[in-house]
Order: sequence, then structure tokens, then C-alpha cells
Amino acid sequence: MKILITGGFGFIGGNLIKKLFYKNKIIISTRRKKIPKSFNNFKNLELVQHEDLLSQKKFPKKIDVVIHLANLNAKNCNKFPSEAINVNIDHSRLIFQNAINNNVKHIIYFSTSQVYGNKLLGEISENSIINLENLYSLTHKAAEDVLKVCCTDSSKTIYSILRLSNSFGAPIDLRTDIWDIFINNLSKECSLNKSLTIKSNPEILKDFIPVRYVAECVSFLISNVNQNGLYNLSSESTYTLLEIAKKIKNNYEIINPKVKVKINYSHLNCDTKNHFKFLNGNLNKIGFKVKKCLNDEIKDLLYYCDNNFNSK
Repeated sequence: MKILITGGFGFIGGNLIKKLFYKNKIIISTRRKKIPKSFNNFKNLELVQHEDLLSQKKFPKKIDVVIHLANLNAKNCNKFPSEAINVNIDHSRLIFQNAINNNVKHIIYFSTSQVYGNKLLGEISENSIINLENLYSLTHKAAEDVLKVCCTDSSKTIYSILRLSNSFGAPIDLRTDIWDIFINNLSKECSLNKSLTIKSNPEILKDFIPVRYVAECVSFLISNVNQNGLYNLSSESTYTLLEIAKKIKNNYEIINPKVKVKINYSHLNCDTKNHFKFLNGNLNKIGFKVKKCLNDEIKDLLYYCDNNFNSK
């Protein structure tokens, strides 16, 4: 199967390559001229210039699946609002249309759980009310709607929309801009300084999903889905930031028994108020369930940090 990944050299894209390249032909859209050295272990990757995807004539031929990841992140959406609209909506529309016109069978689009808002309460399903509080969530929801419209006129192309919660884990390329992700950031600090600093309210609740199960989910969708679908993709478990810090501390001290890790945070005397739980209802219905492996992903990330940040 030929799979085109936009943004394939990013955090999630790199982990998708790691999962999919053994049994598939992988094409990466990029603005780079050559494959980064960290991806040299993945043989026979093919590159196409990202701008070519915006042209129906230049769009690569005989692609079976498009996985669309190439969007501005939340930080850059705030900094560059015009570019966010152009890239996240307009470019996505062109990629979807050109994929359909070139007979792509399946488009998988990575959206965000932030479309439900930032102050979450109760159980969050795919039918929950949308609450667009920032440009990042607004542009992703707009791209979702554009994809649905594009595919309604095509009986040959199906779509899968993934509303992803907070994924974490080790990147393929150390230079990937993912070290401000909470668990990644604390794991790096732990490796470097043997300390963990929580800068926000430690009682804030978050849902964190290991990136290995993001990749597992995509692989499952490619092999098992033959109709349009909208899916929450989360761990279906919430933890406070302090609970996550304690998991990182405990796992690091298991890996390095002689080390004691200190957790630093401000005692704000704040109770957890945003009790919520993401539900992967539609994924569960089609037979995909996320396993509970938070500690396994944290351990692998800590090993990665120790190996790459020269910590002793």
C-alpha cells in the first residue's frame, strides 16, 4: 500500500513512519531537500515537495492513503493568525480535493480534542458540544468540515477524522519541536537535572495518550475501516499534573536506582475542578481500544532523554 504522510518528519509523523514502513511504501511531503539523518533507518522513503500537493497535476499518483498532519501548532496559530488560516484551512482543502481527484481511497485527518473547549466537564464524546475558544481549534474544526464536504461528492474516497488529546513520547528526530509538551518537558528536565518543575497548577487534569497508540490507531484504521468516521483518540484516563510528575519520578528512579528525583511546584491550594473524561466511543464501536501503557511510554521516553541529553 502507498501511504502519503504530510508533516511526516514531525513528532507524530515520525512515529507513524516507524509503525507503517515495514509493510507499506511511505511517501513524505516536505519542504526539505533530503531525508534527515535520524530517518536513515527507514529504507526507501520517498520525498515529494509539499507544494506539489497543492496542485492537482503534480499530486503524486497511485496513492492509497493520505495522512494529513501538516498544520500549524497552537503556539504558531496565535503568533501567525493569517498563516494559520492559510495553511490549516486553505492548504488542507487543496490537499483533500487533489487527493480525491487523484483517486486516493482513504484520507486520515488529525484534528484536536481542543474543539470541545479548554474547560471540560463530564464525559466528552464525539457528540459533545463544540466550543471553539482559539484559532487553533477553529481552524481544525473548519478543516474537518471541509473534508466532510469534499468527500460527500466522492463515493471512492472515505475519511477518518481523529480528534487527538495530548500525545507524548520520544521523537524520531531529536530536533523535533516537542519538548514543550508537558510529559516530554518534564522527562527532559528529569534526565538533565534530576528534578521536575510544575509551573502550572499541579491539580489541573489532563488526558495523555502514548504516541505508540496513536500509531496503532492509524494502522488499525487503514486496515479495517471502509466508511467515513469521526473519532476521539485519547487514553480515556485523566491525571493531575502532579500525578504525572510522580509517575515520571517513580519510573526514573526504577531506571536509575541510585538517583532521587525532586518534584518542585507551587502549593496553590486549588482543588481539581475540571473533572472530565474523553470517551473513544466510535473507536470502541469498530473494535479499537487503547491499552493502559502510560508507564511503558514514560520509561521509553526517559531512556531516550538519558541517551540524547548526556545525563549521568
